[in-house]
Amino acid sequence: MRREIGEELGLTVMGVDIIDAWVYEITPQRHVFIVSFGAV
Repeated sequence: MRREIGEELGLTVMGVDIIDAWVYEITPQRHVFIVSFGAV
């Protein structure tokens, strides 16, 4: 996460934590795994 933020946005990130994660069901055959990050 730190590397991607640095490369894409040019920002320096000191710490990254996973805030939440869950699976969202779009249809019975299709799911999306979502992860929320907090960064300082």
